[in-house]
Amino acid sequence: MTFVENIENITATVDVHKTMKFYEAQSQFIDDCTCEDCAFYQKEFLKTPLNIFKILKQFGVDLKKSIDIESDPEGLWVVMDKGLMVFCLSSYKIIGNFSNVDIDNSGTFDTNENEFQTTIQFYKNNENSITIFLTIKNLND
Repeated sequence: MTFVENIENITATVDVHKTMKFYEAQSQFIDDCTCEDCAFYQKEFLKTPLNIFKILKQFGVDLKKSIDIESDPEGLWVVMDKGLMVFCLSSYKIIGNFSNVDIDNSGTFDTNENEFQTTIQFYKNNENSITIFLTIKNLND
């Protein structure tokens, strides 16, 4: 199944079945890291009604699962303060393409939703996949 989503002036065409298949073989964040911050992100924060979570799920992404990247093998970095998430960076992968992207095959989108600023950076890979770096910052901090 192919899902097409327009994000600003860029069109994402995603093979949802292949993306879901990719995530079947990935481990959950809490399988790779047992810290309280990663557990909070997976068990609590992913319930936050952010539009980017909805879009990624439509793309076939399992938000509880990680991708292995060189800079962070768990694919997740969370900063907590007094029981609240202050900042997080998570990494996801989708199988598909973006059209109308810059010459370097990347793009960035910023949104403010609820009390969070969300930055989505994507990089088109050579193997018909896209790596997404999702940064979420608590605006009340």
